[in-house]
Amino acid sequence: MWAALAVATLFGGCAGLYVLGAKPRAATSSAETSDFEKLPAVTVTPHELIAAYKTNKAAADKAYKGKKIAISGLIEAVEPGFGGETSVRLKGADVFHSVNARDLPKDDVATLQKGAVVKMVCKGDGAITGSPMLQDCRLQ
Repeated sequence: MWAALAVATLFGGCAGLYVLGAKPRAATSSAETSDFEKLPAVTVTPHELIAAYKTNKAAADKAYKGKKIAISGLIEAVEPGFGGETSVRLKGADVFHSVNARDLPKDDVATLQKGAVVKMVCKGDGAITGSPMLQDCRLQ
């Protein structure tokens, strides 16, 4: 089973592995959301974020996980996720690593196209198999 999952992960992105390793997220209160909105964003490119996680996951988590991140990049794919959410993948330096952004409003997702450049603000959510994960994203 793990071999099939590894192959599926290599060729189909990290969505399958992400679901197996996913932990339920706690609901965010409106007070937490408004406090987060007031924080300054760390500006980073997809290549910088991927390189940070490839170099040292612990250091990258300390710098980015749970932090407000401003990121812009080339859309590699807009894909349906599990549980009705849509994931937007931003192109990385190679075919095996991309930045995965989720929780964008459905109306915003409907306007996105592969190959377009997008700017968004998200909350860092660690990395799965070297691909950074972002949550609670909003277009800028």
